[in-house]
Amino acid sequence: MSEVLDSMWVEKYRPKTLKDLILPEKYLIDFQRIIDRNALPNLLFSGPPGGGKTTLARILCSKNGVLSNAKDNLLMANGSAKSTRSINFVDSVIEPFLKYPPIKDRYKVVFIDEADKLTNDAYDSFRGIIEKYQVDYGRFIWTCNYISKIPGPLQSRFTLYTFQRIPKEYTLEYCKKILEAENIKYDEKDINFIINTLY
Repeated sequence: MSEVLDSMWVEKYRPKTLKDLILPEKYLIDFQRIIDRNALPNLLFSGPPGGGKTTLARILCSKNGVLSNAKDNLLMANGSAKSTRSINFVDSVIEPFLKYPPIKDRYKVVFIDEADKLTNDAYDSFRGIIEKYQVDYGRFIWTCNYISKIPGPLQSRFTLYTFQRIPKEYTLEYCKKILEAENIKYDEKDINFIINTLY
């Protein structure tokens, strides 16, 4: 499976470090400080698709971020999947994961992508879990498209960052860079057509 993922351009060319991301200067300073100090708060990234939310979360949870042992200390889940969006997943998977301290790291991180798709019961369960485990080593990173769907009492337990969509000009240049690296001939007007259609 990893060989397939490595061959997919979306993974092959996904930014791997903070400096590879297009973010506001203040955000870059904040996240670099988190990495340098190994001081991770609970983070909530909100904004439209394509702004770098998931990629940034992955970087923070890697060796280029605050986790040297992500295999043992990172739990990732898609909040929109039927099997992971309910209270059952929170109680039967997430809490057991957090019960044991991290191995070779300061934190255990629960990363929920598309957290605005969780059920109300799951949100209710998370309130207690976050309060219980953030005191010591438990940290939570959530991404969402619609911040209004995350209950206010939960939002207050996170540091919120709002993301914007990456500019079309940057997207064009990045596409050209990938095609050139893969030795693929292209016409710039075709790339512009795809970007304008799908952006």
